[in-house]
Amino acid sequence: SSHFGSCSTFVAGFPAIGCFKPQPPPMATVVSPVAAHESPHTIRIAQLEANHIGSRYEGQVSIATGQRQGQGRYTYPNAFFTYDGQWQAGKKHGQGLLLFGDGGQYEGAFQQGEITGDGSQTWPDGSSYVGKFFEGHKHGQGVYRHEDGTHYIGEWDYNRRSGNGELMLPNGDHYSGSFLMHKYHGHGTLTQYEGQRRYVGTFESGVFEGEGTVRDDRQHLAFAGQFRGGKMEGRGRGEDLRSGIIHDGRWSADCPVPKPVAWDLLSEEHVSYLIAAELLRTEARNQLHAVAPPEPTEKKGGKKAQAKAAASVPAESPEPVESQLQLFAGSEMPRVLVKLVNSQNERSVEESGRRFRVSMYLEKRVPQTGELEEPESQRLPVNFGDKRQSLGDPRDNSVLSPNPDAAGLTDQESENENDKEDVSLGQESLDGMIGPAGEGVIGGTQEWLIPAHLQPSIYWIKIEDVTDLNDNGLWHPLGTLEIPVRVRAAPQGSGIK
Repeated sequence: SSHFGSCSTFVAGFPAIGCFKPQPPPMATVVSPVAAHESPHTIRIAQLEANHIGSRYEGQVSIATGQRQGQGRYTYPNAFFTYDGQWQAGKKHGQGLLLFGDGGQYEGAFQQGEITGDGSQTWPDGSSYVGKFFEGHKHGQGVYRHEDGTHYIGEWDYNRRSGNGELMLPNGDHYSGSFLMHKYHGHGTLTQYEGQRRYVGTFESGVFEGEGTVRDDRQHLAFAGQFRGGKMEGRGRGEDLRSGIIHDGRWSADCPVPKPVAWDLLSEEHVSYLIAAELLRTEARNQLHAVAPPEPTEKKGGKKAQAKAAASVPAESPEPVESQLQLFAGSEMPRVLVKLVNSQNERSVEESGRRFRVSMYLEKRVPQTGELEEPESQRLPVNFGDKRQSLGDPRDNSVLSPNPDAAGLTDQESENENDKEDVSLGQESLDGMIGPAGEGVIGGTQEWLIPAHLQPSIYWIKIEDVTDLNDNGLWHPLGTLEIPVRVRAAPQGSGIK
């Protein structure tokens, strides 16, 4: 294809010196001098018909060699390719236009017959490339646009994206960084799902690998740490952007491990109260079933009713069990640590930000009016921070005052006493949160005051998960913890009436 004839030194029936091979019958050829601006060492010819191999050439040829030299148009034997441009020593060399039979074309530099240098190529579907070529391949810096919307600006290595570049895909994905063999490889930034997920870090063969950060607004997740095989794997810090939960520790297959499964309450010496609380459960059950039938009262708030109510309260143990959470009526709840435990019953220090709600109640069985009806179990709430000294309601053992001075007050008198001081009624529940050290704190302040009007008895502390979790599946709500605690009368000399 380098020459218009079968002999490299033969020019359309005009043999050059040294070429005496037998030739096919002469074809219609027009020979003319070159223009003034063209090389004087060439002549211009025009083949009016295709030669014996099916090719045609119109343009300059060297007088000395008979080879195509200068400007010329050549139609290849298979008619799929047509070249119009510069020639040197019978080869495409310089600037030229190569047309393809399918409608595509290349326009740009050629070297020694090859597409090499700066140029542009278009395909029948409308795709295009503008940039560097080497031996017919996209090679070096260039811009590629595909008809489906794919757009790449960057470096190429033999038709493959390799080196630094920027890729925009039809689905909205955008990548800027390093490529290798058409894949994300090295450091880069990938934005996906119309900007809802963004990863910045290292890649290997197209997937997340090594250190990186990702923010996924679809899953309300932000993570910084290690990746392996496209997943969060190894050490890292992940945050649920909706609930505020943070796991700073080990991750496996996109999930934090180990996950907490339950609550624990501890003293400031880090001794769990749950073991000692189990000893109170039997006593709490006995207290719940110690119900006497209802009797008529002389007067609402009268002494007869109070005496009857007091008789139904079980006697408290003389001494508190060590490591047992004990509360005193009229005093603040002591500082209690709230922690998380995993499935191995080990304390979890990796997680923070989980929110919980604390409430307190007395469980009672209330007799029904019918003789055959079973008593109904009720939970009577206790307000933290309730500073009232008495309520004077004989129907509720939980609010009868242990203070003898308050006994005998009518409802109206009790209300008047409380109104005089404009005392706080407290709150039925208080919220807390697991902090950065993997623990939360309850108690230790006035808002955790245990009401002075509580009778000594066994009450219940309830811890429930109120975290606003989303449906990403990384975190799950913990079950509710309910433990019995003993409330004792105010210590002597405490000044509590």
